[in-house]
Amino acid sequence: MSIEDLVTEVNIVAKPDMTISKVLNEMRSFKVWTVPVVNDYDKLVGVVTYRDLLERRVSPKSRIYTVMARPLYVKSSHDFNEVLRKFITCRIKALPVTNDELKIEGMITREKVIEYALKNNILKNYRVSEIMSSNVISISPNEAVARAKWLMLKYGVTRLPVIDDKLVGIVSMRDIVEKIYYAGLRRRSRRGEIAGSEIEILAAPIKAVMNYPVITASINDDLMSVFDKLSKSGISGLPIISDGRVVGIVSTYDMIKKLSDLFKITLPITFKMDVDVDDRIRQMIEKVLSNYLGKITRMTNVINFEIIIKTYKKASSGKRLKYSIHAKLKDDYANYNVNVVDWDIVKAIRDCLDLLIKNVDKFLSRLEMRRRRVIKE
Repeated sequence: MSIEDLVTEVNIVAKPDMTISKVLNEMRSFKVWTVPVVNDYDKLVGVVTYRDLLERRVSPKSRIYTVMARPLYVKSSHDFNEVLRKFITCRIKALPVTNDELKIEGMITREKVIEYALKNNILKNYRVSEIMSSNVISISPNEAVARAKWLMLKYGVTRLPVIDDKLVGIVSMRDIVEKIYYAGLRRRSRRGEIAGSEIEILAAPIKAVMNYPVITASINDDLMSVFDKLSKSGISGLPIISDGRVVGIVSTYDMIKKLSDLFKITLPITFKMDVDVDDRIRQMIEKVLSNYLGKITRMTNVINFEIIIKTYKKASSGKRLKYSIHAKLKDDYANYNVNVVDWDIVKAIRDCLDLLIKNVDKFLSRLEMRRRRVIKE
């Protein structure tokens, strides 16, 4: 199908030399997550999201080019399947739509895609329990904001339920980014906002920045009613409650992921595991791989990404296994190979992919330095 009906207008367009504080103010005013960055010829050269701002923390007076990711987009000539593929691989909430010259024609949001799927009865008959993420990463109200930031970046989540025996609040990536960056501006805090320096904010307890009461859904709710809650509240995810407990999180990403399964979308990742693990560990592994694929895709164009997990050896007792993780990546510039061995399978995968990202970043940095040298000469 054509994607024309999914395209919305662009609320914000940034230039590489604009300050982060100016762009963040506009992101807050328009309640957008993704901002396209264009050069003086109006050609797309990058994107900025709240995740970029949290990962690459710099001064609010710094320029946008210091935090922006590579240009992520779909072309107006692409089909619906390519839109789904980009949303899944990039883990982004909105995509610029460009022509063949990479000039922006509009934006496509997750919400617009889901709205289309619901109206056309593609997702209408599904319930929350069928698509929610059940491995909930949560935090207690007395833990520091710094830990919330660490959990979000480590597990690739954008919101954390705050639990003190029961659900007492929720904190989002947007909340943390805005409070940290506004602290750097040394302006007077608005009513209800925590004041202080960045260090003081990161050291503050979560209860000082969390949102409450929390918008929730029941495990038996249908997707139409849940999406209606998300749309009316201007949020992208919420906790799922059963018998008074948080049993899952459902987000627009989960809905897009279900759509991609229904449309049999193929991704540039091969996952081979010659090891038996329980469902909980398998779900954790899949979540970690999805998170890292998103990180790498934001750095470079992934042609092929392969993960091979094997048993390395058993402990002397014979009960504990050591795992070998081999990651192979091919992009437009090079082939990368890394290998890590560890007793903890999930930790081994994270360590392996962290090393892969480090190698990619080092290579791309050298490439950029070489390019700048040529320009100067």
